[in-house]
Amino acid sequence: MTYRSTARPGDEDSLKSRGCFVRQLALARFALGAAVFSVLTVNAVSDTNSVSQWGQFEQAIINTNTYADPYRGVTLNVTYTRPDTNSVNFWGFYDGGNTWRIRFMPDQVGTWSYSASFSDGAPGANGSFQCVTGNIPGMISADATNALWFGFKGGGHGLFRSLQLGDRFFASNWPTTNRTAFLDWAQGQGYNTLSIASHYLNRNFAGRGQGWNTPNLWDPASPNLKAAEYQAMETILNDLAARQMMVFPFAGFFGQSSDFPTNQTDQALYIRYTLARVAPYWNVLMQVAGPEPLVYPALFQNSMALSDINRLGNLIQSYNVSGHLLSNHNGQNTDAFANQPWETFTTLQGPDNVNRQTLGAALLAHRGVKPLLAAEVLWPGNQYQAAFSDSDIRKNGFVIMMSGATLNFGDMNGGSSSGFSGTMNLADKIQSRHDIIKLVWDFFATQQFYLMSPRQDLVNNGWCLANPGSEYLVYLQQTGSVSVAVSNGPFEVEWINAQNTSDIRFAGATTNGLNLISPPDGDDWLVHLVSTVSDTPLKVSAIPNQLTTVNTSTPRIPFVVNDEAPDLVMTATSSNPALVTTNYIVFEGSGTNRTITLTPLPNQLGNSTITTVVSDNGSPSLSASNTFILSVVSRPIIQSISLASGNKTLTWSAIAGKSYRVQYTLDLNLTNWSDLAGDVTAVGTNAMKVDTTVSGTTKRFYRVQVLP
Repeated sequence: MTYRSTARPGDEDSLKSRGCFVRQLALARFALGAAVFSVLTVNAVSDTNSVSQWGQFEQAIINTNTYADPYRGVTLNVTYTRPDTNSVNFWGFYDGGNTWRIRFMPDQVGTWSYSASFSDGAPGANGSFQCVTGNIPGMISADATNALWFGFKGGGHGLFRSLQLGDRFFASNWPTTNRTAFLDWAQGQGYNTLSIASHYLNRNFAGRGQGWNTPNLWDPASPNLKAAEYQAMETILNDLAARQMMVFPFAGFFGQSSDFPTNQTDQALYIRYTLARVAPYWNVLMQVAGPEPLVYPALFQNSMALSDINRLGNLIQSYNVSGHLLSNHNGQNTDAFANQPWETFTTLQGPDNVNRQTLGAALLAHRGVKPLLAAEVLWPGNQYQAAFSDSDIRKNGFVIMMSGATLNFGDMNGGSSSGFSGTMNLADKIQSRHDIIKLVWDFFATQQFYLMSPRQDLVNNGWCLANPGSEYLVYLQQTGSVSVAVSNGPFEVEWINAQNTSDIRFAGATTNGLNLISPPDGDDWLVHLVSTVSDTPLKVSAIPNQLTTVNTSTPRIPFVVNDEAPDLVMTATSSNPALVTTNYIVFEGSGTNRTITLTPLPNQLGNSTITTVVSDNGSPSLSASNTFILSVVSRPIIQSISLASGNKTLTWSAIAGKSYRVQYTLDLNLTNWSDLAGDVTAVGTNAMKVDTTVSGTTKRFYRVQVLP
């Protein structure tokens, strides 16, 4: 909870009368990096909900006021305060009857607080909840190690195995037993991502969504939103999230042949409301419009021109407080939005042929510094694509992955909503197709592909992924030879049979990577070069000195290790165990991105030198260490606020020699606080600051920050 105090001209007596009460409040303290805040307030409400990190906190709020249009007549604004004291402003949504809801995806472990208020003054809600570590990998994002790949917030890596589905997946008139049977099969096959056509809106077109009762979130007749349609969609989204399956809305917010809003005010309402409900899902990607709005304008109500899509992309991002990845469905082998700041991953259609030189070159031409989804590149059985043989499926699959793209696979017999991809009837699947692409994905699941990037400049044949100086992986679509421009040799050489990736043949070592010759049998091969140079020394980034207040844990302090090994051992020592013991020093994170959190012992003040040690299990074991100082100080407690001659004087408890900064805001819903010019260095047990910038009837909220 937070504690606040306000003052305005004329409040002198009010402040004096309640000053004794204010001073007796137990103040809440907030740590931001090495900064510590103290803020005064008069009330708070808390609850004991527990939510997994990246899961969903949800609270129903009853509003008995009557509104002609509850979707437009009032807004429910929410401020969430993180454990590190940063705030996030979001909004709730009307859910039918007298019920509104707030829903949020917490990204930090610890205690969160929230304050929800209706724009018309109707009673809102405030409270807190605990965010705990769970098994959710994180919100989909660009990989923290290499942004060319998809990954997860928090540093987790992921191999996205996507399957294209037609329009009936979300349909209420498609039996739940059929959906469950399909999902069970898909998970067993290794799929973890579904690209779904009629997701937000029904593509009301023969062979697409026509006849299927899929979510239709917008009613053009009203025109207005339909909470019940969202509820039906969310029932299935919840199942997918529980299964840890990710979702790509193939048609986006504004789908082809659907009844999306065209009025700009309605579009903003639709986007904002949809994000209030969908953005708290960790497992969703986002798309503006699709498929191919620039190619078939008439199928988009002539409302999705280039300028419209850019406007909507920017609008979506302005509401996208969680930072979900956003794209748009593009025409054949092009991306009109590649240089737009709102596009945070690329959706590519084509090339879809068996000329793998053309395929690889086209994918590499669209390789930027963001993930690339090869959405319509390998759909066997699709009438508009090549007639892929089993060999083509395997070889194209390898080339797509080696080009740094994420594959969205299909199993069709006609258009994109045909065959197994369309019916999801297990009797319609061509199992061999799925087994072949699974072989490709299963191989990459054994590789640290996320550390590598496409490097065609390093080879004279085939396709290359490389982490130069450490690891090189080259794919040849037929037997032959390749020269790889390596550095930091020598390298161990192994050839991997692409038809049977468990067939691995060691071929000695190379110092220069020249003229590496594949085994003479088989068809397509991979050659893997791994440096045999002694382990690179472990390195740990510096951690600055930390400051916190008594009985307050530090926030998660980030640091970086130059080693991806999962078995690294993190330890720490404290020079002052009376202040903080090793039992209260917690390491978290994975890969190169780690954090440390320290909790001082109760009611203790002082300093301690903290030494962190990172070691591996190699022979010999490598280690690296770092030291920083943890200072635990008394909280600054605002003791009085007085007003004289139009100026406010703040007095607070202090520590001699410590520096303090006073900040103010006019609205607690705002996240940005303004500094009062001139920091204060305490010379005794109290400090004081005069605010000479107040004028008129200005109301201000104050807080005091301890500086490191």
